[in-house]
Amino acid sequence: MTFGAAFRAGKLFSAALGAVPEPLTLKAAPRVGLPQRWNRAFFGRPFCQLSEALEAATDVAGDIDELVDVVIVPPDPTVDTDEEEGDDGMTDVVVNDVSGTLELHCDGGDDDPDDATARKKRAKVQPPRWRNSDPEYTWSASTNGPEEKQSKLKSEYFGKSPNEVFSSMLDEEILTHIVMRTGNYAKQNNEHGFVFGIEDLKKFIGICLLSGYDKLPSQRMYWSLDEDAGVPLVASYMSRQRVLDMKRFLHLADNDLLHSTNNRIFKVRPLMELLNKKFRQHGIFHETLFIDESIIKYFGHHPCKQFIRIKPISFGYKNWMLRSADGYCYTFETYCGKSITPNKGPLGSRVVLSFLETVPTPSDH
Repeated sequence: MTFGAAFRAGKLFSAALGAVPEPLTLKAAPRVGLPQRWNRAFFGRPFCQLSEALEAATDVAGDIDELVDVVIVPPDPTVDTDEEEGDDGMTDVVVNDVSGTLELHCDGGDDDPDDATARKKRAKVQPPRWRNSDPEYTWSASTNGPEEKQSKLKSEYFGKSPNEVFSSMLDEEILTHIVMRTGNYAKQNNEHGFVFGIEDLKKFIGICLLSGYDKLPSQRMYWSLDEDAGVPLVASYMSRQRVLDMKRFLHLADNDLLHSTNNRIFKVRPLMELLNKKFRQHGIFHETLFIDESIIKYFGHHPCKQFIRIKPISFGYKNWMLRSADGYCYTFETYCGKSITPNKGPLGSRVVLSFLETVPTPSDH
């Protein structure tokens, strides 16, 4: 043990006996709940004797309900305490404490006045308490809507040919829209001599449907004069150049409105809305409904093209569909990827809720 350490031990021992002329500072660390009397009596008040500090602490002990801890704080590292002073004969003293300051710690409710402005009270967040309970549903009375609509639909289409049923879906409203948009696009490309009518559009759609069943390696082979390649039915309905011109100018939307929307399928959006309207023109006449997805095969370049490995058709456009058990489509929507506007809820929930808005009476299904 060095002489300085022994001397410090002697000073602390003498302070306990009340014989130290130097003042010993007794600091208090008031906490929440301390009364003002405690703050005035102990915060930074110097005591010349340890007995005086104990007497002052006993005097105000009745003002608080918590225990007071007396903590001996080591000296500041910047304070030079290892000075070679004192009697050289005090080398056998056992050091029990280290010289420094004392702090009193207790729990209370009032903050120190100096720190009241620096600290801000935070709202206590209570965690939610979960409990088991039965869910509550809002049931509405079901009607006999699907059966009545089916019986009305059967009586309306009884005796009609497949062509007439198809024409009720692809009616004059849709055909007129396509003719107007196609003629407008041809004029924008300075083809003012291009004449396009509803009858021409019907022939063009028929040729497109036929080419989907009778596939040839080249489109021009449908007008070939070879017996094993040409299709006389197509050549008799419309010339090859006429079909190529119609494919060139075929349009479904107004390009003047292209810059006012961020829809990736703006080119076909008007036709999709018209088709969904025609699909539900007789109402929802099936009791059991399904929400499923389908893939339209496509290998070109488009931002809406999807790749789904587990599907039989991996590349193409993904459509959400509200359909019946036998496959009749009531509503469809093409998936265009992540939306640029913030949406609430997961994707599946948003699709289901948006399709249910098209059902007039959900309790019937």
